[in-house]
Amino acid sequence: MSDLQRALRSLLALLSGVLLMGGAFAAAAQAVSYGEIERFGEKGTELGQLNEPEPAFGVDTKTNNIYVVDNPKGGKTFRIQEFSDEKVKGKWEAVASQTFKPASGSEPDEIEGVAVDPELERVYVLALETRNEKEPDPELPAASTIFAFNAKPSGKTLEPLAGTEGGVFVSPTVLQPKAKEQGVPLLEPGGITVNPTTHELIIVASIDRGHKNKNGNFEQEGTTVLQPINEHGELGQRYVDEHDYFEECECVNSPVVSPKTGKVYVVGELDQIDEIPMSSHGTEPPTPVIEFNCEEVCPLEELTEFPGASPEGGSQLSVGPEGRFYIRAKIRLQLGGDQQYAGALVFSPELKEEGWTGGQSPASAAGKCIVREGFGPEEPSIAASGEEDTFFMFQRNSETEEPGKPGNGPKIVEFGPTGSGCPTASATVPTAKAGGVEVEPVPLGERVTLSSKLTQANALSVEWTFGHEGSETVNTREQQITEVQHTFTEVGVLTIKEKIHTDDLATPVIEVERTIDSVGPPTVITEPEPKVEGTSVTLKGTVNPNGKEVTACEFVYGTTVAYGSSIPCSEPVGKGEKPVAVSATVKNLEKHKLYHFRLIAVNSKGEGKGADETFTSGPAPAVSIEAASSIGQTTATLNAKVNPEGAEVTNCHFEYGTSKSFGSPPVPCTVLGDGEAPVPVSAAVSGLSAGTTYHMRIVATNASGTTDSTEEKTFTTVAKEKEVVVETPTTSKETPPTGNGGVEPHQETKEGEPDATVASGGSASVSSSGAFTLKISCPAGDKSCSGTVTLRTLKAVVASVGHQAKSKAAILTLATGSFSVTGGKTTTLTLHLSSKARALLAHTHTVSARATIVARDPEGTSHTTSVSLTLRPAKKHH
Repeated sequence: MSDLQRALRSLLALLSGVLLMGGAFAAAAQAVSYGEIERFGEKGTELGQLNEPEPAFGVDTKTNNIYVVDNPKGGKTFRIQEFSDEKVKGKWEAVASQTFKPASGSEPDEIEGVAVDPELERVYVLALETRNEKEPDPELPAASTIFAFNAKPSGKTLEPLAGTEGGVFVSPTVLQPKAKEQGVPLLEPGGITVNPTTHELIIVASIDRGHKNKNGNFEQEGTTVLQPINEHGELGQRYVDEHDYFEECECVNSPVVSPKTGKVYVVGELDQIDEIPMSSHGTEPPTPVIEFNCEEVCPLEELTEFPGASPEGGSQLSVGPEGRFYIRAKIRLQLGGDQQYAGALVFSPELKEEGWTGGQSPASAAGKCIVREGFGPEEPSIAASGEEDTFFMFQRNSETEEPGKPGNGPKIVEFGPTGSGCPTASATVPTAKAGGVEVEPVPLGERVTLSSKLTQANALSVEWTFGHEGSETVNTREQQITEVQHTFTEVGVLTIKEKIHTDDLATPVIEVERTIDSVGPPTVITEPEPKVEGTSVTLKGTVNPNGKEVTACEFVYGTTVAYGSSIPCSEPVGKGEKPVAVSATVKNLEKHKLYHFRLIAVNSKGEGKGADETFTSGPAPAVSIEAASSIGQTTATLNAKVNPEGAEVTNCHFEYGTSKSFGSPPVPCTVLGDGEAPVPVSAAVSGLSAGTTYHMRIVATNASGTTDSTEEKTFTTVAKEKEVVVETPTTSKETPPTGNGGVEPHQETKEGEPDATVASGGSASVSSSGAFTLKISCPAGDKSCSGTVTLRTLKAVVASVGHQAKSKAAILTLATGSFSVTGGKTTTLTLHLSSKARALLAHTHTVSARATIVARDPEGTSHTTSVSLTLRPAKKHH
């Protein structure tokens, strides 16, 4: 099939209509209509008319012009006419002709065939003579003369080939039709053709290799030969059927040559087409390529029949320039009285069957696609066209039963795409059978046979689509009954589509479809992970009745897959086509047991079962969260109570974190038993952040499940003390005294308190009025710091001097003051020595002291810092 034809078929398939048939749909997708395009010819002797036409008919595949031989005046003078498809007036017309007869005394009795060489622009005609009674093989026709004409006419004349006398290309002198030597004459020729790859002519005939009997008479022994003749008219080496492949059959005819491969084919043995290995000259036997009337698998059947007529019936086989084969055949018209009429079979260049056309009854009102001939010697001839996918059939019957009726008299009929009038095929919508009985709706899970009946066609292949359940293509040839098997698995209404590729070229594609209902047992789903409450459980699932009344619905359960107990569904299911939710509550189960269960429902189509699921009866552990204890800045102890409820607790842990989603790694609880009373559990955690609030809960698992505390508790870790920095200014570059003469600066830090820092030197210069300064810093993390500073001697001293009575040594308070500092800032605080402190400093010149700073942040948290320093009188300036 050509790409053009395939494209047209696909296009028309998309435009196919839909026919409603008995609740189902049948769509006939007409691809390109292949049938009669045109017919022409009539009886007569004028140009364009035909009188006593011969079975000699050919087509120029380059120009598409047709050449026909007839006998306009009777006798031994013949005429060849050229018909052109350049339809000036919208129809075929004869454009040129030529009469011819042998130049020698030998006169032809009949014309066997016409062959055209488009490249050399030549038309060849093979004429025959009948041998007389005095010669061997009497009364047999023999190849006598080959005439040649220019394919291009001169005006209205077909000129003889230049260099020939009257168009005689190969004379009787060369072909020797009257030769008495056996094996020389080409007897009973069955056709002539041109090899387009070599420009050789090929004649198929037989030769007599018989012998004389005791009476001196020849006994025939026929052998098939193919005689090549080159473009100069010279005989080449024959192919001789040395293997007696054709078994002395004298019916081998209609030679053709594939323009694609140069291979030679003939019609042989009345029921097959054979390839001839010409180059072997007979050392290799022919090979059958298409077999028709065989007992085993063959491409044809009762609708078509290859007639296998004798060579007198005209050409039975032709090949187009694209390599497609056209074979004359009989077509049985199923809807027209079940009679056979002339038509043609078409095979691809790869010799695969593409279909048939023709076969219309002469009684058809349309009057098209009719080739009015019998099936004897007067059968029509066939010839391929130069236009792709078209061919011609030539009927020679001149009888006129009903004047004016199409098909009477000599006619040339053109067939091809866009043609019409040929019998069309049809198909029934698919039926569905199970166990040989038609079913509707179809059962689920059962093998169903879908089939359609074809009328006036066979199926070359069928594409089936089963709704959304997939598709399948049957590529084997099916004869008038299409069939496929399918197991439906889904419930619902499905659209079954069938696309049939037929052998009827008038109806190459037929599409039929129907809706089909598939039903089965209820569709059941068991819902997993049911809700368990101690020794009770609520089982759930869904049931789709699939359109049939559900007569039973229950949950089966037990400690093994044998179940053993059941409980009916609490809800009615009905007979709808949608899932219905069902449930059942089972009580008084054994504690801490693994149970199996499943949902089961029944309708008239059978029992539907859900999947087996499991649960474990309760109760799960009972838990309660308690307050945390031993809370520090980075540590705490988490507390809870857990009741194992009679089963070993396989997992117990605390979850905690700074949010309700916890987030910290869980910590295990202390070991529990399998009792039935609450047991305190705890877990110590560390690495916490100071001053931070934490969320916590308890989780415990036994064989029956997992429980977590619904109540959530929090705790807050101890906050870290704040840091205040005290700095003493330095007014002297002197090196502070060491040893007994002074005190090294130092810091005293209590555990858990921040450090205070003192400037380099650790000294403070005191003015004559007793004033000196300290610098105090507040950490950046606080909004503000406020508090008091107290300056005392580092050790006990005697404060009295002069003539006063000596006092007892004691720690002397030197000065006090208060401060307030913004977070991240530093302030300078001025302190004033008391009168005793000034007197002491004036007397000793240096005083070792300790400044104690007590600070509070805005939240009220207090902290203390101590700093050691040395007081010295300020130097006087002159």
